[in-house]
Amino acid sequence: AGTVTLPIGPGVTFEISEPHFVFQGEFKANVFLDGPGESDIFFPDEAFDGASIATVDEVLGALERDATITASVVGTRDVAGFEATEIDITNSTEFGPDRPPPTFLRSGTDEDWIAPPEGTLWVMETPDGLAVITAEWFEPSAMEPALALSAEILDSIVIGG
Repeated sequence: AGTVTLPIGPGVTFEISEPHFVFQGEFKANVFLDGPGESDIFFPDEAFDGASIATVDEVLGALERDATITASVVGTRDVAGFEATEIDITNSTEFGPDRPPPTFLRSGTDEDWIAPPEGTLWVMETPDGLAVITAEWFEPSAMEPALALSAEILDSIVIGG
């Protein structure tokens, strides 16, 4: 609990009121709940199909190109001084060797973000590229805790400097 500062992307700082395990990668951080949910923060520049993504519209286009994703824009909100587009997603992918999960990634790293079965994305364009914050749940009981955790992050995050 308290202030979390991570060197991912241009650097991020946020507040959380309860202790959570935070996994920090090169371009992505996962803030895990005790149950089957989490909030991710990442800075992608490429979609699952190799297309470059640098705008919210390009993210939406990538989500629309994957037939297993249902994405709905539900609004916008201010996040760290940037306009973030809020997108609810449902992913019907049955993962397997013939069907990799839809992902976003950062070129030059081995890390990616895999679309969860259900979640909400807040996508914003920053001077340092795209920033994405998620609420993800893997069963219905984790929806409310994942949204609450993400709300704390969204309300307090500082991106960059």
